[in-house]
Amino acid sequence: MRLVQSVRSGELCLVEDIIPEPSPTQVLVKTRASLISAGTERSLRSLASASLLAKARARPDLVKQVIERAKKTGLRSTAKAVRSRLADSMPLGYSAAGVVVSVGEAVTDLRPGQRVATAGAPHADHQIVAGNLTVALPETASFEEGSFSTIASIALNGIRLSNIGPGSRVLVVGLGLVGQITARIALASGAVVGGIEPNADRRKIASKKGISVFPANDQGWEAAADWAHGSGADAVIVTAATKSSDPLLRSAKVARDRALIVLVGESGMNLDRRPFYDKELTLRVARSYGPGRYDPSYEDLGIDYPPGYVPWTVQRNMEAFLNLVEHNRIEISDLITHRFHFTEALEAYELLGSGEKSHLGIVLKYTEEPEKLEPPHTKKTPIRDLDSGLVGTGRFARDVLVPSAIAAGFTFTHYHSATGSILSTEMLASANPSPASEQILESDAVSIVFIATRHDTHSAFVSRALGAGKHVFCEKPLALGEAELMDIESALASSTGSLMVGFNRRWSPSVSDAVKILGSGGPVQIIKGIQY
Repeated sequence: MRLVQSVRSGELCLVEDIIPEPSPTQVLVKTRASLISAGTERSLRSLASASLLAKARARPDLVKQVIERAKKTGLRSTAKAVRSRLADSMPLGYSAAGVVVSVGEAVTDLRPGQRVATAGAPHADHQIVAGNLTVALPETASFEEGSFSTIASIALNGIRLSNIGPGSRVLVVGLGLVGQITARIALASGAVVGGIEPNADRRKIASKKGISVFPANDQGWEAAADWAHGSGADAVIVTAATKSSDPLLRSAKVARDRALIVLVGESGMNLDRRPFYDKELTLRVARSYGPGRYDPSYEDLGIDYPPGYVPWTVQRNMEAFLNLVEHNRIEISDLITHRFHFTEALEAYELLGSGEKSHLGIVLKYTEEPEKLEPPHTKKTPIRDLDSGLVGTGRFARDVLVPSAIAAGFTFTHYHSATGSILSTEMLASANPSPASEQILESDAVSIVFIATRHDTHSAFVSRALGAGKHVFCEKPLALGEAELMDIESALASSTGSLMVGFNRRWSPSVSDAVKILGSGGPVQIIKGIQY
């Protein structure tokens, strides 16, 4: 099962999910604990629950993309794509821990049965994670502690960007979950740490660890300036989440000359240049967990950065935090304020949206299974009678291919995705996830197979489906080389099924008119321009 949220309404639900097969650079993990990040996930919930107008106001960058697409493809096509996107369901969560079930052949430092912490992982029974976003969990660390690794790597990335060391005076603005961990790691590194926080309970938690705390009002900021000995803080790390620019403006006033201000959280950026100019301050914006995050070569291809050039990647930040936990240099158990079983996840999110301020770390616990771990996708599950099966549920399949096929009368009753992508809530109502592609490609109950996977997998899926006597619709390209085309030609010659490739421009009215005029006497190149 996986926890998903409707993009249109913000409604939460637990859905039966595909248990995907790991690619060569991925790891399949059975989840034991995952952490709800109140700040990040509350903002996602708030945006999804907002009206369409409010969504547009919150994300003007996406509105701009919609306008640009409308100029290129027309209003009707754009509106259809927007409706399809709003019909999607998005997974929640990104910090977890569990036990390795299986690993891709390129992952050499992990093995089945090993306890691990994972980054970028959804709240789900099983998670498919990049090998470079997975680290071994020390023997003495619990799954709950491991589930903090991603959040802690965000804190560590902010600390590294601040260039602090022993004796540095560091002010942390916002003592939520990330702020508390930031302050504790900075303290463990030998820094003198202060914190600004409006919530008295959170100030109390921080003060018990030796952190000087101040309320987020005029008197508190004045006290923080006095705490910085008049010369100012060496670094200010802003972990608060607010639309106001006030935290950054006030941070500039308490920072010393040529200090660093690091924005880890979310803040307004309507700033006055003068205080930054007068002190020659440096403002840095932290990007997530550290170097490697959002880099396809690091996450998807498994290419690590050389330690001599990039010593602290996402993975090494996670390892550094777990090392602190293993040697009792940092404690995080007192930051766990609530625990829920995964099946009670909806109740956990009700707490998150209730306005109650007592929560910090909300941990979801998962059922431990004592039996021998094995890849769940290898278990044979009977498949119900199917009309059409879908292999691959990426953006194009969800936005264009499947809605068009359904409008034409096709019924999808089963689907498979190697990456774990899910279909919209509406499609989930009539289609069931298939743990393995073979259950669609080889089942006698499936008569038509739609293939919308990555380009380099098309030919193999087409040949197998034709070999099983299926009718096949394959999104372009059909193959990437002549040898693959020959394999498909051979499979088609001996198959009872038919094959169609999704070259959609053949149905364009302008192309149809051109064919009528030019005839079919030989190859023709058509260049179509759009006048704005």
